[in-house]
Amino acid sequence: MASFKIEIDGLREFKESLKSDTLLQRNTPFIGKSILNLHSILENRVATLFNAPSLLGSVLIGKSVKPDAVGKTFLRYSLQYRNVPIPLAKYPFTIENSSSISSAPIRGKNGYVFWKKGQYSKNVKVSVRKGKPSIARQPGGNFDKRRGFVQGKDIKARLTAKTWDRYPARFDQGQRAPYSTLFGPSLADLANKIYDQAEKGRDRVVSSALDKVSETIADSFFR
Repeated sequence: MASFKIEIDGLREFKESLKSDTLLQRNTPFIGKSILNLHSILENRVATLFNAPSLLGSVLIGKSVKPDAVGKTFLRYSLQYRNVPIPLAKYPFTIENSSSISSAPIRGKNGYVFWKKGQYSKNVKVSVRKGKPSIARQPGGNFDKRRGFVQGKDIKARLTAKTWDRYPARFDQGQRAPYSTLFGPSLADLANKIYDQAEKGRDRVVSSALDKVSETIADSFFR
């Protein structure tokens, strides 16, 4: 997704009413601050449940630092978050020994290549959600064949089941199968997950905050 937007009950109706009832303008600061409070609660929930490397506010669209502009800012943008990719290695991870046996090419003094079996594979476990590490692997990939590995500052995984496109030989370094950098969920993805749980009543903290915003909007018509 390009971005994640929260649809707040009553906000669209309030904006439409502003076109014919300018007196409602005086209520925009109250609504803006209520929406900002919802953002703060959602931001805290993301930080509490997940190990994202930055805060949700860093991808908030239409963020304003001027208190007197808070109302108009959120009437225009509601709550919308940019979908900025996060490399999987930005989340906490550990490297552990694997029980699998694999073969590694060893080049002798005469240049010939022989294959030595051993425990060369490692498990890279990433904790996207706090307290729940899982083995990094290519999405949709075979569990054993496309596990993640650390290369430099990234976690990568093969794009195919095989390790080598061309095996190394005496006068050939060989060519490994293509691989790519793995990415974890973005901040927008995480916010979307929590919002979905709130709509289902499974995250009462955010669900309660959503209700309060809708109540503030409804009350503004009678303020």
